[in-house]
Amino acid sequence: MLLAGSARPQDGADEEFLRPPRPAPSADEVRRGRRALAHVSVRDTAARYRRAEPLTFGVPLRSGQVADASTLRLWDAESLRPLPSQVRALSRWPDGSARWVLVDTVVELQARETRPLALGFADDVPAVDDPWRVQRREDGGLLLDDGATVWTLFEPGEDGGRVLGIDARLVDVFGHEYRAEVDPGSLTWVERGPLRAVARFRGAHRSVDGEGLGLPFHTFTVHVHVRAGLGQARVDWTVENTALAQPTGPLAFDSYVLSLHPEGEVTGVELGVRSLEHDGGFALEQEGPAGTRMTLEGEPVYGARSEDLWAGLLTDGDGWFARMVDSAENHPSRLAHDAGGPLRLEVLPAGMGETFWLDDATRKTFRIDVVREAGGATGRARMTEAIRPAHVALVPLEVLATEAWGDAGRFYVPRPLDLKKPSAPPRDPPTGWAHWGEALGTNTHQSGSPRNQLSVFLEAMQSGRADLHRWNVARARHAMDLRPYHLEGFDADRMPWANLYEGTPHSNNSTEHSLGRKGMHNRHTEWKEEIPRGGHGYNGFDPEHMSLDDVYEYYLLTGDWLALDALRSAGEAVLTWKEIVEHSIHSSRTFGWTLRALVQVHRATGDPRYLDAARAYVAAADEQRGTGDVKYLRRMKPDRRHLADEHYDAPFMVAVALHGLAAYWHETRDPIVPPMVADLVSFEMSAYREGGFMPDMPTDRVMTDGAPSSPLGVSEWIPGAVAAAAFVTGDHDPVDRLLPYYGLLRHHSSDPIAFGASGWHWWQPYLASLQQRHGDAAIVDPEGFLARRERRR
Repeated sequence: MLLAGSARPQDGADEEFLRPPRPAPSADEVRRGRRALAHVSVRDTAARYRRAEPLTFGVPLRSGQVADASTLRLWDAESLRPLPSQVRALSRWPDGSARWVLVDTVVELQARETRPLALGFADDVPAVDDPWRVQRREDGGLLLDDGATVWTLFEPGEDGGRVLGIDARLVDVFGHEYRAEVDPGSLTWVERGPLRAVARFRGAHRSVDGEGLGLPFHTFTVHVHVRAGLGQARVDWTVENTALAQPTGPLAFDSYVLSLHPEGEVTGVELGVRSLEHDGGFALEQEGPAGTRMTLEGEPVYGARSEDLWAGLLTDGDGWFARMVDSAENHPSRLAHDAGGPLRLEVLPAGMGETFWLDDATRKTFRIDVVREAGGATGRARMTEAIRPAHVALVPLEVLATEAWGDAGRFYVPRPLDLKKPSAPPRDPPTGWAHWGEALGTNTHQSGSPRNQLSVFLEAMQSGRADLHRWNVARARHAMDLRPYHLEGFDADRMPWANLYEGTPHSNNSTEHSLGRKGMHNRHTEWKEEIPRGGHGYNGFDPEHMSLDDVYEYYLLTGDWLALDALRSAGEAVLTWKEIVEHSIHSSRTFGWTLRALVQVHRATGDPRYLDAARAYVAAADEQRGTGDVKYLRRMKPDRRHLADEHYDAPFMVAVALHGLAAYWHETRDPIVPPMVADLVSFEMSAYREGGFMPDMPTDRVMTDGAPSSPLGVSEWIPGAVAAAAFVTGDHDPVDRLLPYYGLLRHHSSDPIAFGASGWHWWQPYLASLQQRHGDAAIVDPEGFLARRERRR
């Protein structure tokens, strides 16, 4: 099978390379009316038997295969036994068919077992009915019944109201207490199916005694995910500083505590390493990555693991268990209980030497797993399973065949030998609230965003490794919280001149378009005194460096509603950039990054405004680019950092533009793109010298001399971009001309091209072009491949 625009395989490559090795349907499958469209594997990661493991995962599909995702079914690929499933579309192809779907299911797994699952059409598997019943009490409370468990979804009260038994308290730096007041009228069902329902509430933190800040101390949003029939739920509790106009700015506070109130009298405590058969006090603390301290009834307890904090309170009827998700990566944190009181989830605890704040337009989400079960007998096991969940892995060849991954679906399918090489964790590992974002990050260079990356989850997908997936999830969650682009209710159509440069109005904006940010730092100054003047601020994205890949891929792999909200917020900001409003293209790389972001947000939201903006943006770039002897994209002014005496464009920046154009063309097939990328490839190849690329090229003359820059660094951006363009034009000759350069870097002494290398993601289209046309021979031994080809000539 050949992809549109690709050259025919040659030199021994398999013409059917892009068709995954899928066995023909068995007679039993045909008789049952089964047709598999995709496969995944799920495996136990903790050597534990799992009776009913809930799974939620994204799966890509080819264009034109599925119009209605709810018609898909899931089954065991070996036994053909149907599995309960709930499927909805996350993203759609231009023809309206599903590009990515989200699958919910429940499986049984033996210890260390790996099970293959198939997703597709199954005539013999009927749809499952929605089990949910919502009951409204006379006092305004809401009950959610799935037939096995009745949850108190909302309970009104003087404490501000509880969601799934949880309320919240914020204490500012002056000791004033604010309760989280839930607005019951804000209830929205954002998702509801046979296996999982998601409800959303909103509210604000208001003073308990009327003292302190004279207005709400930030707002909050709660997403409640309830699993049918499992007695299991997830609460995503988001604190927000996202006021659209007249914002307070950052406000210092001392603590933020969620409290879980079990129904019934507490009769016992479960902590994993210890338990009590009566109600007793305890505390578990995490100050950093070194470990966890535990005390039980005032005495130290040893043996607590450095993992997410969890505990259980046993009542006369049920066991109530809670896990602070990601607490091992977001510290300090504390989990505590006093006899006769609730379970305190101190997500931002007092007395641990920290002052907390949210910068303007940022938010922070705290995730809590809640389990209810009769008697509490298996609560410990279920908490352990939640900390080490089963891992779902996609089939790379199938993903490749869908063309749904990344910009244009092009990546290398590694050999098993390649995957044995270690892959390092992210360069900026998640170490918590005060260390990865607010305290140290001032911009995209430092705040943990995937600066200048084309993919974040790539290696986890290619290898199926659970550890890499876990690191990437932590990074994406951080990014979608703390990059400041959350302005509640902002609409670019109504405020196009706001110029949300890094998600908030640019400092050069007029007062009219500043959304009240001009005087922000003069409001409520006493609550700002304990916040450091440096080391925080607009740590978001800007046109030259930003990338949405971590949040975009996280959304497609998990269906997280908060990720979709983050993408929407980012998209609204991008629509106000001068790059889009005025088509004032700053550089080739700003064009590429911005174009990629527009395409990604369109794919996630389906909002046509983003594709319309991209189309106009590309047309403007086509009008402004060079069409003479030098085929540049953007004519830059002389700059001592580049060319001091001549106008120029930079090949590494043009590479980003090529990736953006490839993504846009993959979505639109706009006919102006192929000639654009053909010209830009000629510009890139004019900069190629033996051993590398020129760092900058003049735009007013043809340059044939000069020494290339280091073969590493930004020069590595270019071959993949040339290959991405080749998949648009069908001309892969420039890809083959770069084989000597690829061979040089494949064997580089300090950073060779290999799985896990820092530039691995940049090389994916290039390696894909070689693999699909020449097979692995050109990748493994480029020198030998070139020698053999020369001998054949």
